[in-house]
Amino acid sequence: MNNENNLYEVPLRVLNSEGCGLPKELAGAVVACYVSAPDFMAAVKRAKLTVESLGYKFDDLVGNSVKEIPIEEWSSYIAAAWPEDVDSFPTQEELPDLIEKGISFLGPLVGFLE
Repeated sequence: MNNENNLYEVPLRVLNSEGCGLPKELAGAVVACYVSAPDFMAAVKRAKLTVESLGYKFDDLVGNSVKEIPIEEWSSYIAAAWPEDVDSFPTQEELPDLIEKGISFLGPLVGFLE
């Protein structure tokens, strides 16, 4: 196992839970969790713990789309994936230190009714 952290995008389906901040009319949301971890399995576990620590109820992974994002491609990746929300993400310059420290954070949530 690699001791160096990499950056992973882990898309999750979460369910609404008291205190999570989703409007009551939403059943849940799909969210990309960005996770610093040494490998794929550690990234999935950390993503689950991250959403649960924020009050969401973990439901499932979304598809088979967990992917490692090369650190040097972060700025272009986020600009393409979330063009309206670029300013809400860490910058290319901030990212290496954050990954080394083991950061995890969420991208924008897309709510669903049922």
